[in-house]
Amino acid sequence: MDMRASREEISAAPRLDGLVDAGRAKSGSVESGDEPAAGVPARRQGTSSQTKMTIWHRVSAYFRDKDNQRLLACYWALASAGWNDASLGPLIPSIERYFSLTYTEVSTLFISQCAGYMICGVTCNRMTQRFGMGRCITIGSALQLCGYAIAIAPPPFAVLPVGWAIIGLGVGYQDASANAWVAGLPSAHQKLGYLHGLYGLGALVAPLVATAFVSAGIRFSYFFAVSLGVAATDVLVLFLTFWRSGPLDHEEQEAPASRQPEPVASDSVESPGIELKDLATRQTSIGETDQLPTGARVRQSASAKDMEIYKNKLVWICAIFLLLYVGAEVSIGGWIVTFLQNERQGSVQSGNAVSGFWGGIALGRLALPKLNIWVGERRVIFPYTAAAIALELWILLHRDLVSNAVAFSLIGVILGPFFPIAISVISKLLPRHLHVGAIGFIAAIGSCGAAALPFATGALAQRYGAWVLQPMIISLLGVMGILWIFIPEPGKKEA
Repeated sequence: MDMRASREEISAAPRLDGLVDAGRAKSGSVESGDEPAAGVPARRQGTSSQTKMTIWHRVSAYFRDKDNQRLLACYWALASAGWNDASLGPLIPSIERYFSLTYTEVSTLFISQCAGYMICGVTCNRMTQRFGMGRCITIGSALQLCGYAIAIAPPPFAVLPVGWAIIGLGVGYQDASANAWVAGLPSAHQKLGYLHGLYGLGALVAPLVATAFVSAGIRFSYFFAVSLGVAATDVLVLFLTFWRSGPLDHEEQEAPASRQPEPVASDSVESPGIELKDLATRQTSIGETDQLPTGARVRQSASAKDMEIYKNKLVWICAIFLLLYVGAEVSIGGWIVTFLQNERQGSVQSGNAVSGFWGGIALGRLALPKLNIWVGERRVIFPYTAAAIALELWILLHRDLVSNAVAFSLIGVILGPFFPIAISVISKLLPRHLHVGAIGFIAAIGSCGAAALPFATGALAQRYGAWVLQPMIISLLGVMGILWIFIPEPGKKEA
């Protein structure tokens, strides 16, 4: 009993001391004398200092985290892709005059870029599984850099499409890899919105710079020296964050080393970023372990996964939806200057309307994610589509230059969320082990729209005039709305 009582007295002593200290703080008294209490301001100053240190530590910890570094690198990669896709539009009139080209001839730049995207769509899954996503996205940035190096001279026009095909392949690898990896992160819908918002910001800045070059009478090819600098920064950032990475950290945490080998056919790549080199120790089939060389197992797993992806109808519906969407987006951004100059008697400064459109894209992706979640990511596409069609009809029927430019900006705001919403929805509908290959394939096929449909728009404009841009966009939006009907609500998965 005596020992128990003594223990209770000892444990109570700190509490009593705390009460005494609290009373002294309230009364402002100090043991050493009758000086005014300066303790409270000192404590406030200490608290402020501690708060600053806490914020600094949080910021420092954020930037030290490897996944956060890679996320920021993906943001920069998509900003570089947006820069690329929006830069050609303001330069088209200058390229036409420099080489004495028709609309159809200059549109071959779009179709050659489409060839690069198509190669990406066929090879992206194999590249990712063979070399890892980190190296695939870095290789893509290096290819983009090489394409700009070709365009600076400039070479004869027949060589330029080769450069654009290389750029298309490089941007396709980056687009597919970044979308697939970010879709596997926590709060993916928000991060995808930011990812594509940065794409829009890159697309906002590029036309301003390109228009400044054209307005100053500087030869169009010198603009690609600036693009070369953007691409060089992209290569450096991706190399430092992704190139030397093995399986990505947030995936390693989900795959404990103690897990037993499983059949590759049912558990191949479970989430974005994991390299198939890790599958070398897994069974290739039931009762068959390590019978094939590593490279053969990789090829077998990749082939099985490719077939599963290609047979999934949701993959194809989403891929075609994004092909039409990206085609509409880049057709507006690519031909808006020609449309305003030829159909609305705009000046060289019409290039600023391109920045208004891409700025709207960025704003929609950064500002609307919460509204999209509140309404429902699948449901919100339908009112957005109807509003975009209404604005396109306004542009078609009203010939005022200023109102047309404002309407293009509003269309950008409305269309902005489409791509991140599509990737977010499809990632919830597909099995997790298909995310890397399927989202990469969808993004690569969608990127083909950035080349094929602007080419078709240019061919039609050559025959009928630049006014065909609006009926073309209205048709694309209508088909997109019909396709989206066949995408189920997340939670209602289809095979």
